[in-house]
Amino acid sequence: MPLGPSGSGQFTAQGYQANLDDWIKTSDGGSIGVAWTLQFDSTGKIASIEVIPKAAAAEETWAGTAQAFVNEILVSVLSSKKTLYFKRRHFLAIVGSNLSGEYWLPGYRFAPQFVDDDSHLINSERYLVIDMEVNAVDSMHADELADERAGLAAAHLSFITDVGLSKPIHEQRWFVTHENGEIKQHRESTQHIDLAIPSRMPSKNELCKCVPFSGSVFDHEKYANSPFSCPSETRQILRGLENAQPNVKSAFNKCALLYQLALTIGRYHPTVRISYEYAAVNAIAQELGSNYSGFSNFVRKNCPGENVDSLLEYIHSRIRSAHWHGGEFALGETNHRRDFLTDPEYHVRFNISRAAHRIIRTALFNWVMREVAGPSNA
Repeated sequence: MPLGPSGSGQFTAQGYQANLDDWIKTSDGGSIGVAWTLQFDSTGKIASIEVIPKAAAAEETWAGTAQAFVNEILVSVLSSKKTLYFKRRHFLAIVGSNLSGEYWLPGYRFAPQFVDDDSHLINSERYLVIDMEVNAVDSMHADELADERAGLAAAHLSFITDVGLSKPIHEQRWFVTHENGEIKQHRESTQHIDLAIPSRMPSKNELCKCVPFSGSVFDHEKYANSPFSCPSETRQILRGLENAQPNVKSAFNKCALLYQLALTIGRYHPTVRISYEYAAVNAIAQELGSNYSGFSNFVRKNCPGENVDSLLEYIHSRIRSAHWHGGEFALGETNHRRDFLTDPEYHVRFNISRAAHRIIRTALFNWVMREVAGPSNA
C-alpha cells in the first residue's frame, strides 16, 4: 500500500482534510517518515496535496521521490491506463450440502472453496468463492472494484438460489470438541484463511468440475438435504440483467440486497425474514414508480389467479408493520413453548410463514422472468 493506514481526518472550512502517515525512500538509500495532507473541496475533489518530513532532512533527498509518486498517480489517472487483475472474494452459506462444483456466470466464477467438502451435515457452514478479473489503475483500486462487484454478485446469487451468502466474520467463539472421550469447550478464532488462492484466473474444470444448473427459481422450499445448486434460469436472469433498462436493473439490485438480508439476518427470526422479503418487493415497487402502488399491488399483479388478499393483509399488518413500527414478533420468536406438537398456534404460524414466502418468491420471479430475463433482454 503506498499510503499507510495511520493518520487522521477532519472537516475544515475548505472541505475535508485527510492526514496520512507514510514512509518514503530517500536518494541515499534510506527512508524517512513523512506526513501527507490531502485537502478535498466541497464536491469531494482533491484541491491540494502537501507532504512534510517528520524529521530534519535535506529536501533534495526526499522531495523527488514524493513528486515522482504523485506524478505517477496523475499520469495513470489521466491516461486511463489500467491493468487486468485477478481477484478472489470469499463468502459462506449455512446449508446442508456443499456446492457440487463450479459455475461460470457472466463476469465471474462461482465455486466451492473446499471441493472435497462432501459432508451432508445439516446447518453446516460452507465456504464459497467468487473469482473475477478486473481492470484497474492499481491493485488497491482492483480490490475496491472486486469488493463491490462480488458483493452485488453474492446478493444476486442469494436471491436466485434462495440460499443466503454472507462474508466470513472474524470473531472469537466457543466450540465443542471431543477429546479422549470427554466433551470440552474451547474459544477459537473464526478467522477465515484461504491458503490456495490462485495467482491467475483459473480455467474451466481446472480446480473443480463444472456442474449443470438444476432446479428452478420457483422452488420455494429448501429442505435440510436439498442439493445446493444454481437454478436452471440463473444464466438467463444474469444475462438479461446485463441488458436491462437502468431502472429495472436498479430495482433488481435493491431487491436482491434486501432479500439477501432476509436470508442471512432473518435466518433465525421468521418475522424478520418475511419483513425483509416484504421490503425486497417494496424496493421494486418504489423504484418503478407508477407501475406498482406498493407491496400488495405488486404481488396481486404478479400472481394472477391467486386468492391472496387475506394473506397479503396479514403480511402487511400483522408481520411487517407490527414488527417495524410496534416491535411485535408475529411468527413466534417470543413464544417459548417446547411442546410444539400440541401447540396449534405454532402450526398456524409455521404455515403462514411458508405461505408468505411462497407467494412473495412467486411474485418476485414472475416479475424477474418477464421483465429481466424476458426475450427482449436475453
